[in-house]
Amino acid sequence: MTLYHQDEMLALHQGDASDVLRTLEAGSVGAVVTSPPYFGLRDYGMAGQLGQEATVAEYVARLVSTFAEVRRVLADDGVVWLNLGDGYTSKSGPRRQGTTGLPPKNLIGVPWKVAFALQADGWWLRNAIVWTKPNAMPYSGTDRLSNVYEHVFFLAKSDRYAFNLDAVREPYTGDRTPSRRARKPGPKKANSITSAWPPPGHEDRGHNPGDVWAMPTQPFKGAHFAPMPLRLAARCVAASFTSDCGAHTTSADAGRGAPGCGAHSTVLDPFCGSGTSLVASLAAGRRAIGVDLNPEYLSVALARCRDGK
Repeated sequence: MTLYHQDEMLALHQGDASDVLRTLEAGSVGAVVTSPPYFGLRDYGMAGQLGQEATVAEYVARLVSTFAEVRRVLADDGVVWLNLGDGYTSKSGPRRQGTTGLPPKNLIGVPWKVAFALQADGWWLRNAIVWTKPNAMPYSGTDRLSNVYEHVFFLAKSDRYAFNLDAVREPYTGDRTPSRRARKPGPKKANSITSAWPPPGHEDRGHNPGDVWAMPTQPFKGAHFAPMPLRLAARCVAASFTSDCGAHTTSADAGRGAPGCGAHSTVLDPFCGSGTSLVASLAAGRRAIGVDLNPEYLSVALARCRDGK
């Protein structure tokens, strides 16, 4: 366990996520945006790495244990955005039949196994967001449909938590005039809207983006295999805080705990990889903490944070 880098806005730790999290102060971060290594997908070349467990059950149990430490360091009103992908059983390799109890060619259902285990461990599961990829890799086989989405689970410590819907609303993009967007005449429920939508004075407010997010993957030439898109991480960060910190906030302001920019405004990524969530957090004026086993990825993450992209 090593402190790889630290300044007023960014801290990077090299080590196992659970070990590093035990050293952090309880309730010291406001949000977690992370995409852990997927089960049996890639070998990142580090002893003790997540994702290379002998069975799916061990992988799930290890994530639940790590997220118990996440819950400790998360503020009481803090939230978690957890991106996970799935995989199939095969006759050999890390997803061989014995790791899942399923015969070959079965979709394992890893994201939902993790989500249900976290829910059983006390987390509130608020959304299962479907991240669709318009530019997903094509599937060459002919015996099933291509996989073009992953899940992003929105979790909280309790039923009361910070959430900023206004920060992620999407503008109305249709060509209907406000008058034509009004409800049609006729019987309506007592709480129905009869005027044009949006109401006067709220024309720029936009609508709830819903739980299906279409965002293309982004090519990345760095050392990390599969970073999440910056746009996805930025949306998660924006929705996590009810007060505006702003990219204009200085590091000195953040260090003093200015309104909206104190300790609870910090974003944690316990599996930061190439640092996409950290870049998004810093761009929003939030402090960021990243953890990764591999120092090469921390080097990439630090360079990206300095470049801002």
